[in-house]
Amino acid sequence: MKNEITRRLAVLVSIGLVAATVALGLAVPATASRAPKVKITLPASIKKSGVLTVGSWLLYPPFDYELNGQPAGMDIKLLNAIGRVLHVKIKYTNIQWAAVISSMSTGRFDLVSDEMADTAARRSSGVDFVDYYKINDQVEVKAGNPDHINVNDLCGTTFTTNSGSWEQTLLTNMSSACVSSGKQPITVTYLSDYASENEAIQTGRVEATINNSASAAYEAKSSGGQLEVLPEIVPGSTAGTAGFVFEKGNRALEIPFMQAINYLESTGKWQQILAGNGARADMVKPVELNGKPYKG
Repeated sequence: MKNEITRRLAVLVSIGLVAATVALGLAVPATASRAPKVKITLPASIKKSGVLTVGSWLLYPPFDYELNGQPAGMDIKLLNAIGRVLHVKIKYTNIQWAAVISSMSTGRFDLVSDEMADTAARRSSGVDFVDYYKINDQVEVKAGNPDHINVNDLCGTTFTTNSGSWEQTLLTNMSSACVSSGKQPITVTYLSDYASENEAIQTGRVEATINNSASAAYEAKSSGGQLEVLPEIVPGSTAGTAGFVFEKGNRALEIPFMQAINYLESTGKWQQILAGNGARADMVKPVELNGKPYKG
């Protein structure tokens, strides 16, 4: 009888603990079934240090920026999620946009995060791309579009963008097409950051800027009603993808990195982060290596 009473008390205590846990909203540890089914093996040096070093231009919201002195943004959330899957800490270093490619060739970082467009010219500079994001550019103008900018005919428009960007190449090609058809060229003023670009539009120095949809929406929202994004996608801007940058041929790190991304996609966590930054529809699935799907 004593044993029976003890057993029943144990059951009641157990039920009470479960009820208390639910009532307090305490986190319940993930079960073993949530672990990746694919065995992920990191390079020995990273596994030993437990740290993944990342260079990032932290002036590129909503992807990479600083908030209260700390790295923030969509890429940062994605990388932190990857770090949890790989059981490593992510160490971020703020770098200049112009140093993104060169910092990989010198071996300064394990990878660079800046939602950089994957192009053949950049790959030829000694880097690989793990692509997760489809490029869809939109035009950002002064609120009300007082200059009557037409996305389908941008000839003669004055733009601003940052030097070395995908948008620089896009605008250069579009301007050449304008001249070839007998129209006015597109004039571009190169500035170093979004704040300077937005100010140039607001003061009338230029008429517009061009950026990926997520960044354009973020900047317009942050302008306090001074800027707006034209709804049309810029013709010719949807041909590419973008993502994280690695040293050329570094499969020892690229493969486990992509395995972690595919795992996060399978759980829905990856999509959740993208959706929270207005970029769910722009996801590349499965993740790509230099423009080719990786399904491992």
